[in-house]
Amino acid sequence: MPVSATTHDVTFWMNGRHVDVAHQVLTLMDGSVTPVGLGGPRAGALDEFAAQFDLRADDDLRHLLVDRPTAFVVLLTHDHVTRDDLRLAIERGATLLAVEPIVANADDLAVLRPTGGTRLRVEQAPAFVRCSGWRSAAEPLLAVGSARSVTFTSVGSGGDRSLYARLFEAWQMVLSVADLPQRIDATLVGPQGPLPDDLRAATGDLLAMARIGRDQAALVHVSDQAGLPFRQLHVLGAQGQLRVGDCDYELHDASGQLLDRMTPIDEPVDFAQLLAEHWRLTIDRQAASTTMDPTPDPAQVLACCQASLLSARTGQPEDTGTFLNLR
Repeated sequence: MPVSATTHDVTFWMNGRHVDVAHQVLTLMDGSVTPVGLGGPRAGALDEFAAQFDLRADDDLRHLLVDRPTAFVVLLTHDHVTRDDLRLAIERGATLLAVEPIVANADDLAVLRPTGGTRLRVEQAPAFVRCSGWRSAAEPLLAVGSARSVTFTSVGSGGDRSLYARLFEAWQMVLSVADLPQRIDATLVGPQGPLPDDLRAATGDLLAMARIGRDQAALVHVSDQAGLPFRQLHVLGAQGQLRVGDCDYELHDASGQLLDRMTPIDEPVDFAQLLAEHWRLTIDRQAASTTMDPTPDPAQVLACCQASLLSARTGQPEDTGTFLNLR
């Protein structure tokens, strides 16, 4: 693998099933990053991959973080990752690229409260706001006007991202263009038996309808059971409508006239390409000292996720305020 003039050290935390993705991502990063730490909860399955970089796979993330602090920590799985591990990485100045959300309950939110002047660098990746479709749409929401309805779809294989990761991002995007829902009515169908209490344990197809005041509504559709990955945001507003995919977008005015568009020129992107694209943008923005993408309040995003799962379990609409009051 060629090595660029400037490389960034990275620690990978993953399961054996992530080896192919890690290989692809490192190839796409083209020598701009160098693995100096690698491990996972079943480290034995990673030995062959680690040996390619003269490393030894470790099953203790804290040991990896202490042994050699790195610029980046890429969490391809949240298995066996503790709050103390996350705090340690943040305190040592690493940027966390987490495929899975690092918060799944109210107690986890404490990790996102920096202390002692620590700069918080935690990103869920690959984020929709880093895809080429979204980045090519220049301030499209100004042309759409106040959003009346928002739909976000994210489906794919659980081998890439869990249902919870897709649900968390879906509510991030809804809250980026609309107010906090008061009530959420959701249904979860799929291969599992009794619905779990734990967001991380959920699997299947989840659809959630949100009531947002009197003038807004949102629909979320996520699944970890789809063979073909697909993400799309659709916003209908008073002045027009916007549709954004991973590598395309269209903006129309209220009469339906096309105002702007981007059409994909390459084959559909896969998970590794999206992750590498996100990572390259993070490196570029850090080098230029530019502001990172703003994200909604994670407590509100988490409350929407919790209300969605509870509604799916009870069969009744659930209030997001119930969960916000638990903080």
